[in-house]
Amino acid sequence: MDREVRIRDATSAHSVARRHLEAHYGANKIKDIKFTRAWYSTGAKMDVWEVEGDVMLKKGIIGKEIRHFKYQIDPTTGSVMGMGNNKKNTEERRIRELLEAVTSIIIGLIMLGLGYLCLKILLFLLS
Repeated sequence: MDREVRIRDATSAHSVARRHLEAHYGANKIKDIKFTRAWYSTGAKMDVWEVEGDVMLKKGIIGKEIRHFKYQIDPTTGSVMGMGNNKKNTEERRIRELLEAVTSIIIGLIMLGLGYLCLKILLFLLS
């Protein structure tokens, strides 16, 4: 007799992974979750859903940290059985984060320069 399957598709597996991440890190610490892969694996002992992706965590006031995750989820119980929170491609992520920070600084400086220029024009027009 077959047991009833709780996790039938990738969307359900994503929901389980999201709940597990929120319980692990705290829902208020998670800024974004991006799922990169979800697939059903058949095994000799049991079948599992495997879900992989990246979670962006809030660090301090404006900081953030990206962590990679990979979970194995039991399709019948919906529980997370195996997990791997590694920092895959950390160098690439650090470069990407540094590039985002530099871009934000440059945009801020441009906006500051434009504001200064507008102020100069306004003062010139008023004089």
